[in-house]
Amino acid sequence: KGELDESLKLCEHARSEYPENLPLLALRARLEEQTIGGEAAFQTAKHMFNLLRDIGDSQTASTDSGIAGIDGETKSIVPSYSHWDTLSDKDSISLQAQSVSASQVEKTLSEVASSLSTGVHKYNNTETSYNQIRTWLLTAELYLKLDQIEFAQKCCNEARQLYPTSYHILFLRGLIHQHCGEWEQAKTCYEDSLSINPNHIPSLQALGITHLQLGSPRLAEMTLRYAIRLHAHDPVSWSYLGVVMETLEGESETAANCFATAQETKDTAPILPFNTISLAFE
Repeated sequence: KGELDESLKLCEHARSEYPENLPLLALRARLEEQTIGGEAAFQTAKHMFNLLRDIGDSQTASTDSGIAGIDGETKSIVPSYSHWDTLSDKDSISLQAQSVSASQVEKTLSEVASSLSTGVHKYNNTETSYNQIRTWLLTAELYLKLDQIEFAQKCCNEARQLYPTSYHILFLRGLIHQHCGEWEQAKTCYEDSLSINPNHIPSLQALGITHLQLGSPRLAEMTLRYAIRLHAHDPVSWSYLGVVMETLEGESETAANCFATAQETKDTAPILPFNTISLAFE
């Protein structure tokens, strides 16, 4: 936890130079979720929606005045979307609710729905639309971790209206089904996600656990070993593989080795992929 606290301080230091950078805010929300709690992360997500609304207003004003594109300051707010992946690679098998009361969560969603959903229009600009999607999905995942299924689904649906075939959205839909114990539906979503991006590690990890739940441990093992071949230092893949191997006869030593590897790699695993934040040079 100490390293996460230090990471949050570094993130805040970076935001002193780039206060409206959306990927930094997404990282901040993740760190706040781990160190402070869900309510702080929700407030950061709300701030991200406000920025997106401002970006949309700026684009609309530019269009109305006949000016193509957006100004340099706005471009710094919305960086290249290829570098922004707000979905964490650390989704656990069971998403645990944090100590945030339902009334607080409902109040936050109400504020988002009333002041943001109606204010953040759907723009044709690719980067702006992508950042709207990622912010909705970040908010949905926060709700899911708070066991607020209905609200997570509403946020997911907002993202689907913008880009229904996104593998990130399919993955999140799978998480929602998984959270509800709907394993067959979850399996379909994860497979659909992988049909678009066969190398999406979180989908492979979730599909592996889903195969185990559906009574196919060897298929689960194969799926997770493929995820490890793609990314050998992901502790989640090793931990899940250990869970799978524990269920197989004669594989107790292999399971123990998997858990040991997961523990070894855990301390160096990033909370989000390293390419989440673009490098900046003066």
